[in-house]
Amino acid sequence: VGPFATAKLLQAHLERTAGRGTPGTPTIPLWPLPRFARWQGEAKGYRAIDDGKGSGTNRATALLETIVCPYFHFTLSVARENARLARAAGLPSLPMNVALHDLTAAYRFLPNSQPHMAVWPVHHEGEVKWFYMPGHPFGCVSSVMSFNRHAEALSVIARSLGVPAEHYYDDFILPDVSVGADTAAALLEAVVAGTGDGNPLGTPLPRKSFSLDRKKKQPAATVNVVLGVETVLTRVVDGHVIFRATASRRMGILDMWRAARAVGRMSAALASTILGKTGFALTATF
Repeated sequence: VGPFATAKLLQAHLERTAGRGTPGTPTIPLWPLPRFARWQGEAKGYRAIDDGKGSGTNRATALLETIVCPYFHFTLSVARENARLARAAGLPSLPMNVALHDLTAAYRFLPNSQPHMAVWPVHHEGEVKWFYMPGHPFGCVSSVMSFNRHAEALSVIARSLGVPAEHYYDDFILPDVSVGADTAAALLEAVVAGTGDGNPLGTPLPRKSFSLDRKKKQPAATVNVVLGVETVLTRVVDGHVIFRATASRRMGILDMWRAARAVGRMSAALASTILGKTGFALTATF
């Protein structure tokens, strides 16, 4: 939100919105965040990173809990339950698919009760303008905890309505029986709309609440990429779920090895990168 010509004007605005704009009430001190951009490639452009560490915001944050995220093999857990229930009923396992959904600009839509700690001065053409974010900055440790409460609530609601749903931060994993087609994704879309502004999937920004990103949706299929790992459900009825590194990920790692061999050396940074990328790729093999 902005721009504000001076820090005092921004401070006065925040005090008015917080109901503190009368004489005798305490002022709200601004706590600016340094901001920088990280290039994510031609397709994604720049991502703004708010330096909660550099500003001291993270050191002033009390975190009383932590998060344990699911992995790509959540689909396997659902497939095992499918097989268990089928055996109990004297039936073969049902064919399955998996769909994926992603929230749009998720952290930006979760309201922040302390916007005076999410403010930025921007220097442009000889002037300094001030802005603030009513949502959660990308780069503060509190943002992750606060956001996940909402994403977890959406998953719990979906599960209570019969859809096996999990989330990795703002990414939703929706394994289901194939006869359900795209029902799991449609139900999550209805839950997100029903707990927000009521607008269906595909309503363009600006929005007043969370929405799902139509561009990032992966419709229900027997083969889909779940958290970077290709998940194959074509043999579920035979008792098999197959995981494998994607072809692009395999080729990327091999290209890095070939480049290092061509010059006859490998820097410590490149070795660390290859180690990390290879380790992730091999989790599917494990």
